[in-house]
Amino acid sequence: EPHQTYAAHDVSRGRYHLCLNIFNELLDFFYRLGYEEEAFHVTDHEVKPGVDVEFTMNPMYSPRGNQGEVVQSVLNAGDQCAITSQPGSGKTIMLMFVMAAMGKRTAVRSMGGYAERWVDACKSYLMMKPEDYVVCCGAAKLYKFIREYREGKHQNFKFIYISNGGPYRDWE
Repeated sequence: EPHQTYAAHDVSRGRYHLCLNIFNELLDFFYRLGYEEEAFHVTDHEVKPGVDVEFTMNPMYSPRGNQGEVVQSVLNAGDQCAITSQPGSGKTIMLMFVMAAMGKRTAVRSMGGYAERWVDACKSYLMMKPEDYVVCCGAAKLYKFIREYREGKHQNFKFIYISNGGPYRDWE
């Protein structure tokens, strides 16, 4: 049965990061292909509890079709989950409903070119103000944000949008 796999790798492609909701299934697949357990070095990192924030969902929006079921499924999935769906099905607004329900600081990492779209969605669906979100497009802006955050700035943001191809996993 075909599945979509969400993963990220470092520049050397020597290290891959996978969503937990497909990891065990992927390992089982490789074992069925004949790979031995020793062929994989698996590191399990503890997920730190998220920072509590308050999102206000714009009351003019409500889930449509099966979006409510998808949102509930994501909320039930635990620490990590990926939503796979066709373009135009409402993945962005579903994430906004999840963000509002969870009440945790949220990071979205995406390909370049989508920052304005995400900021507009945050403003419209979650009624965010400029001080509620951070946009880091490119490694230089991301590293500047990390440095400033460690210096005590930007402590109250609710959402960060990250768009870069470099190291992103070490931000706090």
